[in-house]
Amino acid sequence: ERWSAVATGVECRATTVRGSERNTERMRETYGVTHRVFLLPTATNVGEDDEVVVVDGSGDDVLPRGRVVLKRIVFARGMVPHHLELDCESLRGPM
Repeated sequence: ERWSAVATGVECRATTVRGSERNTERMRETYGVTHRVFLLPTATNVGEDDEVVVVDGSGDDVLPRGRVVLKRIVFARGMVPHHLELDCESLRGPM
């Protein structure tokens, strides 16, 4: 498989998650979630099974390679999307 960037420079916030497992909306598999990434709802069209890379303002790796295992849209009031939450599984090995 070859990966190509579909969006770069997208502002986000990322936190580490310890000992957390999530089922995807398809409910077929359980994944170990290592990071949660928060994005503005219009930041990018990222989805489950996409690979993300998160670096801080200094260019240091926060999440060198992560696969999105669950995407949630969090709503503010009514039907207005407030932000996206991406549960990610840290990947290892060659790109």
